[in-house]
Amino acid sequence: MRVVIYARVSSDQQAKKDLSISAQLRALRGFATERGWAIIAEYVDEAKSGRTANRPAFLHMLAAVKHQEIDAVLVWKLDRLARNMEISTSLDAHLRKCGVRIVSLHENIDDTPQGKLTARLFESFAEFYSNNLSQDIQRGLREVARRGFFPFSHAPIGYQKTQVQDGASVRNRLEPDPVYGPLIADIFDQYASGTTVPTIAKSLNGDGVPTNRGRRWTKKHLYKILRNPVYCGDLTVGKHYVDALGKLNPGSNPVTVKDVHQPLVSRELYEQVQAILEYRSESTGSRRRSSSQYLLSGLVRCGRCGSFMSGTSAKSGKYHYYVCGRYYVDGTDACDGVRVRQSRLEDFVVMQLRDRILTPDNLKELTSMVNEELRADIGLISDKLEATRAELANLDQRLEKHYEALETGALSLAESGQRIRDLRARIDDLKAAEFGLLEQLELSRVRRISETRVLRFASDLRETLASGNVEQCKLFLAAFIKEVIVDEEGVEIRYHLPVLFGSPAHDELEPVLQTVPQSGA
Repeated sequence: MRVVIYARVSSDQQAKKDLSISAQLRALRGFATERGWAIIAEYVDEAKSGRTANRPAFLHMLAAVKHQEIDAVLVWKLDRLARNMEISTSLDAHLRKCGVRIVSLHENIDDTPQGKLTARLFESFAEFYSNNLSQDIQRGLREVARRGFFPFSHAPIGYQKTQVQDGASVRNRLEPDPVYGPLIADIFDQYASGTTVPTIAKSLNGDGVPTNRGRRWTKKHLYKILRNPVYCGDLTVGKHYVDALGKLNPGSNPVTVKDVHQPLVSRELYEQVQAILEYRSESTGSRRRSSSQYLLSGLVRCGRCGSFMSGTSAKSGKYHYYVCGRYYVDGTDACDGVRVRQSRLEDFVVMQLRDRILTPDNLKELTSMVNEELRADIGLISDKLEATRAELANLDQRLEKHYEALETGALSLAESGQRIRDLRARIDDLKAAEFGLLEQLELSRVRRISETRVLRFASDLRETLASGNVEQCKLFLAAFIKEVIVDEEGVEIRYHLPVLFGSPAHDELEPVLQTVPQSGA
């Protein structure tokens, strides 16, 4: 049997125990060698949480089992693969589709329904333990903060960490940074006095003052500073968490501990700044809703650097443009910048969509092409399903004959026992394959596109472009246009086939329309 080995530790503490990478690999290699299994590859993730799938070696292993001839994934325990039921379920489906099973050194899991149930139970316990551990950590962080210590790894700009003895432990405390502390206080004073964030950023960059990481000041960075309660002496614990994909998300129950360390600004000044930020945010939102809106917002990218282009105005709102977002925020050091008149770009894109894409003949041809590909897929899947069911029927008959031979005494249990186990294992594998093929077949049928529906959608779009409001137009355009690339040489519009929002196939279709490049100013 051809196997790959996967090992993981989530912390240095685990690595010092029997869960160390070397200990896992040594045991797994010995286990495989004893059984005569061939080890194809070894994948190792160090200091990576099992609650996220965003682990380099884990992702490489998933790609390997898809493209190589591998029979099983060998692990120390199931919780080395995942401590999250969502990841476990997705992993199970992926491995089953690839015909690969999981072998755990410490949990006796087989491919029977009972074995799969046992695996789910082990994974549930692992997730329960992980969640409890996470809650314990959050409680510990809050307690450390309440005692005046800093429980995180990186000090915010304006502070530096100093180590203090706390009984048998050494902890960190925040102290004002002699260089950046006064600078942060000055930023708060300037903003409270009426200076805007772009002006503050421009002044700091113009004076050649870098951030504590040697970078240029940006509006985003300054807004983050102005909203951070750490500068009035407070600490917030549980503000974010990392999900199963490794993304940072807002926490559900953050707790703020007040007066933890020496503040850089008074609480009165901090609250004054928060009031100004809230007022300006509401005012800006009102102005944007009542003034000209940008039809291609979120679709236009700079052809030079790839960043999204933002809508801006000039001459007191008389002229409106799409400008490279990176150039607008960071200046020419980040990107030379691309700028195009709003009306000119929007009129051009709408005209191209209306006159070159939304023609009945074009849409009929495209719909026919996609459905033909889907029909071919359905045919292949149906053939595989028919062959799988035929083999299942054959195996059922052979298994029944073995049972009859046992009952009549024609064969002994010693003679047919192993063969019966092999047949049942193969039947379980085929039933799993049958389930996967049925899922694929159902998905392919859902993805089929109605020509009448697409033509009606296109007709609605033409009418919306002519008489609808901006929000309606933006919604319809997003259904047809993947992105618009703008540079000095011209505009490139990239399309995808329209699917009504909310339909089951909305996120399943691959782009099928060719790009339509258009040169010119």
